[in-house]
Amino acid sequence: MLIKCNSALLLTDVPSFAGMYKDIAKDALVQLKVEEDWSKSYRVAQDVIIAGSKYLDKINEAYISKTVLILRSDESPASFVAKGIERFIFDYQNAQELCMAFYKPDKVIVHTNNVELTDLIKTATTNCYQFGDYDFQFDKNSFKYKSKGIYLCKSQQKYLAEWLLYGNKDNKKRTILFALRKKFGQDFLKDVDRHGVLKEEKK
Repeated sequence: MLIKCNSALLLTDVPSFAGMYKDIAKDALVQLKVEEDWSKSYRVAQDVIIAGSKYLDKINEAYISKTVLILRSDESPASFVAKGIERFIFDYQNAQELCMAFYKPDKVIVHTNNVELTDLIKTATTNCYQFGDYDFQFDKNSFKYKSKGIYLCKSQQKYLAEWLLYGNKDNKKRTILFALRKKFGQDFLKDVDRHGVLKEEKK
């Protein structure tokens, strides 16, 4: 089952195409953000990324799974599937195809206090948080802070997964954050807001 996303990010340097897509998004009641320049360091708050292959190397690997790639006529999806791309736009002039990029597979996620860490990772849009001084790969149990490996127990991993992967910071568990800062320093995650976004990153 497909559901319509609430927001999308379009990466393009073609004003006419951006304008056309904005009209389609307006009719679909989707908030479309358009950017011409992009960097891997930028966090994406939108539900879907729509871009051509020239931008693929500029998209953080953590967001490849929610990227819809616009193919040129001389491009084949095969090579991009190997890189993790699952959805494509084959005809950028087809309004219906462009509109379908706003739809994504429905995942019914119900989190309770007893939810397992593995379930959080499985149902997340991305399994990694790689921004600023943080390189957290939850699916690989690999965590680095300022390029140095750190150890996180399961409860700490779960707390960070809910905060950084789902944008849900649970203030009732602030003792976990207190313990983390006592261990790694008072600046640990101070530059990340309650939605999991780096405060100095591009809005």
